[in-house]
Amino acid sequence: ERLTEERMEISRLIDKLANPLERSVLRLFYLNDLVALEVAEEIGKSTTTVYKIKQEAIEHLAGMVNGN
Repeated sequence: ERLTEERMEISRLIDKLANPLERSVLRLFYLNDLVALEVAEEIGKSTTTVYKIKQEAIEHLAGMVNGN
């Protein structure tokens, strides 16, 4: 039950991201439990790009959560 609530909250936060690619990458990592290589294959990008997108998405979310 608690895990489901946490996943729903993560999903709600991800939905707030403006960039659809950032939303996709975070969903694949955190909701689908894929590793970077699988995410890269899924979206047709390199693993390096996937890590960059993930980092930027997390920074954007942190900014929203912290009110920046």
